[in-house]
Amino acid sequence: MKLLLASLVITIVLASCSQKKSEAPTFTSIDFSINAVQSINLSDFCSSIDYITLETKPNCIINSIWQIKFFGDSIFILNELGWNMSEIMVFNRSGKFLSNFGQIGSGPEEIDNPRDIIKFGDYYLIWDREKVAEFDKTGKFKRKLFNAFVHGSEFFTDSKNIFLYHATEFPGVLTKYELNGTLIDTLKPTDPKHQNTSFENENVVFADNEFHLFAPAFDTVWTINNNRIIPKYFLDFKDETTLEEFFKTVTYNDPMHRLSALNSTPTSNVLTFLENDNYLFLKYKRSKSSSYKILNKKTNQKLDFTNCINNIDNGTFGNPIAITQKEIIIPLESIKILRHFKKNTSLAKAKFKELCESIKEDSNPIIMLCKLDF
Repeated sequence: MKLLLASLVITIVLASCSQKKSEAPTFTSIDFSINAVQSINLSDFCSSIDYITLETKPNCIINSIWQIKFFGDSIFILNELGWNMSEIMVFNRSGKFLSNFGQIGSGPEEIDNPRDIIKFGDYYLIWDREKVAEFDKTGKFKRKLFNAFVHGSEFFTDSKNIFLYHATEFPGVLTKYELNGTLIDTLKPTDPKHQNTSFENENVVFADNEFHLFAPAFDTVWTINNNRIIPKYFLDFKDETTLEEFFKTVTYNDPMHRLSALNSTPTSNVLTFLENDNYLFLKYKRSKSSSYKILNKKTNQKLDFTNCINNIDNGTFGNPIAITQKEIIIPLESIKILRHFKKNTSLAKAKFKELCESIKEDSNPIIMLCKLDF
């Protein structure tokens, strides 16, 4: 009997240890010291291309796409209208314009310069200049959740709480709210300690059933574990001076002096961070030259390159700004597509030629979807 009890205790302890071990956070280093090759073919990491030709009408002219969200069969495009002004436009997967989402304006039930939009059950949440508010699927205002006039451009929810991502700006890095608007906590890593170093392309991605937090001025991509911000990836540039190291050592308090020092210091950092369950797609800068890195998380295969030649349909290639579970999303300006086609007409394959014959120079941007496969 005693032997039986002892065996049972040992089994429970081992199971407990095994469970704790499986819950321990992983911390992966991504090496950026590898010299990128000058050019690779698009077929080296993509198996196919599709295009979405966004409808062009007087009521749906796109000025500049700065964010794209796919929700089911709908494409939500945050269209930058000018300095500190934007709107949300909705198209279907065929490119047909459906509507402007909500009413743009500074009123209590309007959307004032939307920063981000997320799906919330059957509804949508929008973080704009002043607040986080809930809207139905037609864009009708439902309720304001709380005031949110703080720095940040992306947010997310775990269905019970809402997290605003502030990156390196006050109150940084995350603020956690209940759905009724009560501020629960402000979450920060212990290091780095620098603030007020905001750059474009701060990003929150959902991959491997967790949220990953990226900012160009961090050498670390963070995640949340048990209400703590912990490292997920370390962006390793070896002995090169990164933005994080620069801001840790710079002694200038005056913004102009800091900017001057930054412009005269060769730094390295990741510019764009995209991730799904299978791949990482990164654009990065080493000193003054930029390159791309694609990493297959399942096989650990890596590609580092400076230029990509679209040998699939002999069209063009651009900077990815979003990723789905299967594709990288690239907005292409119609005028640049047609200029490329003019120079390479004889090489264009059927799909790209058909696209070019269907658009004009002043048409809305084309959404290029490249299916990842390597």
